[in-house]
Amino acid sequence: MARAKIKETEYIFASARVHAAMGRLIGADKLEAAISAKDASEAEALLKELDGDDSGDKFSAALASAYNFIESVTPEESVLEYFRNIYDCNNIKAALKCHFRAIEPQEMLFSFGKVSLEDIKKMPSTLDFSALPENMREGAREAYDAFVKTKNPQLIDIILDKACFADMLSAAKKSGDDFLLELAKTKIDLTNITMSTRSVRMGGGYNEIEVLSSSLIDGGYIDKEKMLEAAKVGEDDIADLLNGTPYASLGGLIGERASLSRIECECDNIYMKLVRRTKYVPFGASVLCAFLIATEYQLKNLRMILAGKKAGLSADTIRERVRLSYV
Repeated sequence: MARAKIKETEYIFASARVHAAMGRLIGADKLEAAISAKDASEAEALLKELDGDDSGDKFSAALASAYNFIESVTPEESVLEYFRNIYDCNNIKAALKCHFRAIEPQEMLFSFGKVSLEDIKKMPSTLDFSALPENMREGAREAYDAFVKTKNPQLIDIILDKACFADMLSAAKKSGDDFLLELAKTKIDLTNITMSTRSVRMGGGYNEIEVLSSSLIDGGYIDKEKMLEAAKVGEDDIADLLNGTPYASLGGLIGERASLSRIECECDNIYMKLVRRTKYVPFGASVLCAFLIATEYQLKNLRMILAGKKAGLSADTIRERVRLSYV
């Protein structure tokens, strides 16, 4: 059940802190300078601007710093719960797969989830998934049993991704915040669009459609059954389904048979355009949400630029892969 929405005035202090922190984000101008540079030195210099300690992975440290910061200022835990579900899902998927391969999952785990890493690592052996959010709790046991039966690791991803989105949607509804709910529903739509397009390009045969039918996620603005029916026919029908929606630009790319990487980039850009609407919001939960997403996009872009430069890719190639930034 959704609870009463917390008064936005409760976020005045937190939002002021977050707006100040936004000024430390790496902007599009600096990213462009790094893209245009002759080597990776500009991108490496930007790494030094990231928050977080200097031990280990600088990217993970910067993201951990962002989560710790929001946790320290937020008046409402459900805002963080929405985002932490993503990392709980990643962690339990990694723990299950590594358990079946008899290897340690530590290098694949993130510390930003709600469930402790020690608890996560024990779950595949104890089969006690009670610390996970409600839908992932059930999904983890289902994923475990499905792998034991089929030896198909793809089922672990399918089952737990759907469970994760259900928990994210639940957290958004529980928060009572309209923007968080819009984020969740939009993310579901974009994921379903990408999966449907990929399925068609893999041949769109019976097996692909069966997998897609099991993978599509409930709760978006676009009914998943309509998406499935469109995918059964082909990309033109997916494109037609998206006409007149906020995803019309994706429909155009799909109709043009643009590459999947370009389609995925546009999905990220649509999501960021939604997040950018908070730039002039003085206070509220949306300001805190925007900071976390802006930080994740900043790190994703910096990773892409750094990897591209080290691989010797052209500036134009790197530029095509970089997502919109918040600032």
